[in-house]
Amino acid sequence: MNRSRRRLLGTLVTLPAATVLASRLSRADEEFYTDAFVVHRPWSPGPAGIGEDAPVYLGMEEITREDRLIGASSQIAETIELVDANGALQDGIVIPASESQLSLDDKGAHLMLRRLRYPLVWRQAYPLELRFERVGEVHTLMWIGEH
Repeated sequence: MNRSRRRLLGTLVTLPAATVLASRLSRADEEFYTDAFVVHRPWSPGPAGIGEDAPVYLGMEEITREDRLIGASSQIAETIELVDANGALQDGIVIPASESQLSLDDKGAHLMLRRLRYPLVWRQAYPLELRFERVGEVHTLMWIGEH
């Protein structure tokens, strides 16, 4: 991760989530690179209020090595769960090397923000940390609304 992106994300983590304005962020902050794949634009349909739950969707591209999404965290929710299309908890989500692209969406496995601490506001971005079995932590931004 380059130094400016780390500095930006470090700043975002220290701010209350409700004050992070997407207008201050460039579209370059939609892709997050690892040595095994690219995470493309995590987003939530939003808006959602304090105490509510909200889904998070994302894409993965250029997958060159299998991995497994094993968790996620963000200061905006008490917990983040990995769920299937029916909302059942998942132990992890496999990222197969046999696929060049993978979508985590409402038709399959995705993330669920539980008990929001801050409201999700349309067109704002919030820090979201993804944890993978092999590549480790990936610091991303989750956008609210259109994707």
